[in-house]
Amino acid sequence: MSRIAYTVISTNYYGSKIDIKSIASGKTFVVEYSSPINAQVGDTVSILMDDNKWKTIINERTGNSATVSSVY
Repeated sequence: MSRIAYTVISTNYYGSKIDIKSIASGKTFVVEYSSPINAQVGDTVSILMDDNKWKTIINERTGNSATVSSVY
């Protein structure tokens, strides 16, 4: 399992969905997840991946985590 860091760039959605940007590559993604992680713009989130599948998102500021339901 690998862990990759991203920065939250937008939380302007209803529910558990945010825009994130890769710290390493600059690529952006929209991530939906199962329960609130209380993300704010500027927070660092980590994504736990297994076989290149996004499994868990963790807000490093709050310590809250959730299962990733979709990424686009």
